[in-house]
Amino acid sequence: MRNICYKDKLIPKKEYDQLLADYSAFIKKNTGITPVFWTHNYDYTNYPTDVDVDGDDVPRPTMLQDIADDVTAKYGNYGADNIIVLIHESNWKSGATAKRRGISGTNYSYKYNNYHLQYVRWWKRRGKSVAQELINTFGTLNHEQDHSYDALIKVELGLNVNPILGVVNYDKNTTHGEPTALHSYIRYQENADKLKILAPYLASAYAKRLAKHTEHIKGLKLTAIGLLERLVTLYRERLYQKNGNPK
Repeated sequence: MRNICYKDKLIPKKEYDQLLADYSAFIKKNTGITPVFWTHNYDYTNYPTDVDVDGDDVPRPTMLQDIADDVTAKYGNYGADNIIVLIHESNWKSGATAKRRGISGTNYSYKYNNYHLQYVRWWKRRGKSVAQELINTFGTLNHEQDHSYDALIKVELGLNVNPILGVVNYDKNTTHGEPTALHSYIRYQENADKLKILAPYLASAYAKRLAKHTEHIKGLKLTAIGLLERLVTLYRERLYQKNGNPK
């Protein structure tokens, strides 16, 4: 599970590092998968928003597309699995001005290039302890990442997870827990049992994405070698012409 995190500059490094450590340990324990993270600090002051059909303020698609394009340029089409847009509550715009009560995050799977993009709120509420802030943020990140798993397995492996889990609707019956025997609405670590069931499918899906990236890199190397060989040939031909063609 390769994650590119575009972290709000306002998020304290110590707390951010703790979040990644806690989340990585949780995923490792329940799936056997070791998440890796690459971080880019980002300025989310006055980021652009639109109002969606539910009346919620959401990031303007052009902003998210620009971030996805930046990831593609830096890492390639399959150089990452998840893009995490992590915004400090001081800059968060999907709660303060929404027509309804607002949202704490959204998952976009395969909408912005070939990635799963998670729009996540970093919780920082007055009167809350640091530990509670981290639990709230962990829960939001875990919730949005969880939303991506059915699409990931469907696209990469061609499998429908509903019969595997014994549910009718993955999002409603598991991530949102309406109702399910697996877990309730994900607010922290409620999906641990489901992750154990999905573990082999998640591992295979992420491995397939990594294989696509490896094949792409191999192709780039072969292309580079081919171009270099062609340059050497042209140089030799030019040198040969310059020195004359002995008879």
